[in-house]
Amino acid sequence: DELYCDIIHVNLFDHPKYEALSYTWATYTWAYPEGDATPLKRIFCQGKYIPITSNCELAIRRLRQPVGKRIVWIDALCINQSDVRERNHQVSLMKQIYSSSVQTVVYLGEPYWTSDRAIAFFEGSNLENV
Repeated sequence: DELYCDIIHVNLFDHPKYEALSYTWATYTWAYPEGDATPLKRIFCQGKYIPITSNCELAIRRLRQPVGKRIVWIDALCINQSDVRERNHQVSLMKQIYSSSVQTVVYLGEPYWTSDRAIAFFEGSNLENV
């Protein structure tokens, strides 16, 4: 399905309720071990398409809810990436943006064949059963 969004402007001093997405722009694969951050995907937003990276698209697809809306701050969409002045200003606000969110969702990528073992390791589980 095509991705859609709306951008709403808010003031952080008004304490808006939103989630923040943390993800890597680049998608790391065997073909691109240094990562591929080319904006080859897109999202339809307020009458036009905005280019996004494959990793951003995958994260948004994982965040989508079957019904209803979700308010999420996503840097690729909330920061005008072609305006260096705005981008620098927004980057200086990132600590406040992430710490003011209701929650920060971290997207590490799609599951890989070693994902279960890695999660078990961090949880301190017995790796023999994974």
